[in-house]
Amino acid sequence: PAATAKAKVKKSKGEQILQSIVGIQGVGSNGLAVAAGPKQVIQLGGPAARAYTKRTGKQAAARTTNQFFNVDTSFVLSQPTVVYDPLGKRFVAVAVADDAGDVGMVMRISKGTAATPFTSKK
Repeated sequence: PAATAKAKVKKSKGEQILQSIVGIQGVGSNGLAVAAGPKQVIQLGGPAARAYTKRTGKQAAARTTNQFFNVDTSFVLSQPTVVYDPLGKRFVAVAVADDAGDVGMVMRISKGTAATPFTSKK
């Protein structure tokens, strides 16, 4: 077999953030979603929602998933998804919400390219 050469590639802060998130519960498993906008990277899933600044790689905000979606702790949230909409220049996040058998969906939409402070649209 041919030897595989590893190229040295300079990584941006955004790539470094995504690599550090991969080790947290495994992206794509356990309901963990990640979206990258021009200024921030958003991680959503499990018990928390986190925003990281792409320029510095530092955590800009952290909330519980229920705080992020602005719902009471009695709601069980599952299957969270977050995407960046480049045409609307905003983040869109949704999750399935179960309140004692009353199942629905919750949604958050940022007001711009930065997801912090976390804002909602109901």
